[in-house]
Amino acid sequence: MLSCQDLVIKADSYLANELTPWQQAQFRLHLAVCRNCRRYLKTLRLTQEVSKQIPLPIREFDVEAIVKRIQQDC
Repeated sequence: MLSCQDLVIKADSYLANELTPWQQAQFRLHLAVCRNCRRYLKTLRLTQEVSKQIPLPIREFDVEAIVKRIQQDC
């Protein structure tokens, strides 16, 4: 089974659906028993979704809107 550290290292690849079926199974097994990693993955997924919506370059007033959006989704 994966360690928490292994899961963190592979989380981006998991979300991008780049893991082999065996790696995905190991990943899901770890998530089934580890609440902290489930929380980590949820936070990472949310961060990726929100970051896609951020216009570049970021202006100061945008930061407040971003923080409010993250707080709403949590």
